[in-house]
Amino acid sequence: MRGDWEVVRTVDIRLACAVLACTAVFVAGGTTVDVHADATNAVVRCDYSDSLRALPQLRGVMSPARDMTENDFATLREWGVKLLRYQMVRGWGVKNADRDLDDYDKWLGGKLDHIEFFVLPTAVRYGMKVVIDLHVPPGGKGEGDEMNMFYEPEYAKHFVRCWMRIAKRFRGNAAVYGYDLINEPKQTRPPAKGMDCWTLQRKTAECIRTIDPGTPIIVETNLAASPYAMPVRPFDLKDIIYQVHVYIPVEYTHQGVFTPNEQPKKWPDSSRGWERDFCIRDRILKPVREFQLKYGARIYVGEFSAICWAEGADRYLADCISLFEEYGWDWSYHAFREWEGWSVEYEGSDKNHLVPSVNNSRKRVLLEAFKRK
Repeated sequence: MRGDWEVVRTVDIRLACAVLACTAVFVAGGTTVDVHADATNAVVRCDYSDSLRALPQLRGVMSPARDMTENDFATLREWGVKLLRYQMVRGWGVKNADRDLDDYDKWLGGKLDHIEFFVLPTAVRYGMKVVIDLHVPPGGKGEGDEMNMFYEPEYAKHFVRCWMRIAKRFRGNAAVYGYDLINEPKQTRPPAKGMDCWTLQRKTAECIRTIDPGTPIIVETNLAASPYAMPVRPFDLKDIIYQVHVYIPVEYTHQGVFTPNEQPKKWPDSSRGWERDFCIRDRILKPVREFQLKYGARIYVGEFSAICWAEGADRYLADCISLFEEYGWDWSYHAFREWEGWSVEYEGSDKNHLVPSVNNSRKRVLLEAFKRK
């Protein structure tokens, strides 16, 4: 039987994980794995349609994990949000979930119904574009948050089939800003043949283009969308947007999330090298900016945040946003009405003492940014 996979075949700063991120090379079982894997042919510049080039910089948020409501959209319009990254997610953090593909398809169908019949038409009424984010892949994640589809062909093939299904359903829909292929991919071991992080995304994009030639496709870097893992060169496909997430230094942005009673850390902190220019501009975002300038790539920061109780979280957000704005990158804050610890509608001293907050410095930073034209 001719399947979808056959279509593919035819067509000294103390940053968290500094060594891992800066080398971006792993040795697994005696085999070196380069997370910058060059899965494309030689491309000089990214190719974008006139419609995508004409689209202004977009600023927004990541959606709740639940279904969206009218009230959610009304609040976002009041804030000035123009971009919603809608996450299709369940069982976040559960190991080896989503191995039952029939059950996965049923769940996915329900999320696609919500997108088609509520999210997209409501987004149009409220003046927003939507990123369709497949937040959990078929096959789920194994140990170390490695995605099983990079190692087990059954799930890789189904991943492609899922995106062909999505493309058939939403092709030509002007409310869709882009197809976000997979959230925070991670592949550090030798993959199954032709299924490394970049090659699988490229093959999936090629399949989508046989169905939907126009909707932008958003690909994410390895190491959980790390800014340090940009590809060697762009895909030889039109309207590809390159996405990274910014949670670095993670010992600052995630303090107290996983380990209670951590020593509090602040931003900025010159004793650690945690400052806007030295840390964010010249270290964290430098590889992404170089890729953008070299290839003319459109960049999207799909997630960035700092936990609400971190001292100076407002300044961290403002420093990140100021650089995204300087570089002309689209961005979406993590997150809107998901977990309270990331929400600008809450504040508190730790995750056990979070209370609603109508007005706080983090929220003011975001709302001021959303007002920009």
